[in-house]
Amino acid sequence: MIRLDKLCNWLIIICLAGLLPSIMFIKYLDEIGSFVFLAIAIADCLLNRNFKRYIPLFVMVGVMLFYLVYTLLFKSYNTTPYVLMDFVLEIKPFLPLFVIYAVRPILSTREKTAIKAICVVNVILILPMYFLPQYTMKQLVGHIATCGATAFVSSLFYLMCSIKPDGSVEKLDKLIAMMLLVCGIPCMRSKFLSEAVLVVFFVWIYKPMMFKGFKPQYILIALMLLAVLFAVTWNKFSYYFIMGDTDTFDPRVVQSFARPVLYATAGLIIADYTLLGSGLASFATFASSANYSGLYYEYGIDKVYGLSEAMPDFICDAYYPSLAQFGLIGIILFIVLWRWSYKKLFNLFENNTKSLKYYFVIGTLAIAAILIENTSGTMFSQSHGMIMVSILAYAFSCEFNIIYNNQLETNNNNA
Repeated sequence: MIRLDKLCNWLIIICLAGLLPSIMFIKYLDEIGSFVFLAIAIADCLLNRNFKRYIPLFVMVGVMLFYLVYTLLFKSYNTTPYVLMDFVLEIKPFLPLFVIYAVRPILSTREKTAIKAICVVNVILILPMYFLPQYTMKQLVGHIATCGATAFVSSLFYLMCSIKPDGSVEKLDKLIAMMLLVCGIPCMRSKFLSEAVLVVFFVWIYKPMMFKGFKPQYILIALMLLAVLFAVTWNKFSYYFIMGDTDTFDPRVVQSFARPVLYATAGLIIADYTLLGSGLASFATFASSANYSGLYYEYGIDKVYGLSEAMPDFICDAYYPSLAQFGLIGIILFIVLWRWSYKKLFNLFENNTKSLKYYFVIGTLAIAAILIENTSGTMFSQSHGMIMVSILAYAFSCEFNIIYNNQLETNNNNA
């Protein structure tokens, strides 16, 4: 008999081990992994009749199928093969989240040890990237931001696998997780720096329910946290979204014009196609650049450097503009998804603040990182995003992990 929980665990271990190779060399690893998760869900429903577990998955698939039909029948700015491609790419990040949530797999001691070892190896592998010539680095990992994302997910997963049966984490394990995180600093991406600040705060300073009241010391801590986040992100925010680089047309920095254009055009698209958006493969997605969408001509942005048909390099420069494809209804559903995720975490945490603190912290950090990364990148729909949503899904299984570990410890004591 195949244990679906173990299959989920080893699938994640394989994807984590292939995290860096999947960027440039095994490019379809995350797609294969995500759809193996879908196969697990189908098998569980057909063989074990566990349909109720997968209601969130069915809802998500149903919504995406609706948008697929809507696009093909009413709003097709692209050809059918590329609309189908975008459907696959859009649905991909959500499959691990909802399948792991439904299966509720428990990581064994052996599996946790394997994950921790892989996390350390992944971070060791990114260190030489900082010293290689830029061209060589790009051939290996695509972009320097990959190093920061790898350090972040490795630190978070290492921390999750270090949680003891009583919910605590050894100081040494926290220090190792912080060392893994520090290895991402040389990438100097504002997104990573803001995520790192949040990790340090939640791991070393945060106390359960500290923001529930209005105690002056906690208000001061919150203001200081916001000030630090503002300090590490302001320069890049101003550069990309306010000032740009108005004194140069150097191709290396002209991206500062493309990103605001994407956001501004997304607003115009929502104004014109308010409820359901412009449809799949139409805007700010890989499919819309692989086969150039007619929508770029309609809004006159086909002459913008990096957004043109001849050079569409910056079309996939941020995830949020692509939500214009789904209109206000899609944006609301996107917000509802993350509100639902956080509420699930918080409700678990509120019932057992001592044992589930670090699961809540890790799940919250995963959500925060996804939302931050989506402002100026598409990590969510890539291999790192798959690992990130998987970490969040494992956090949902925290109660099962606590019960399992306590039973394991009792059996070991009685042996």
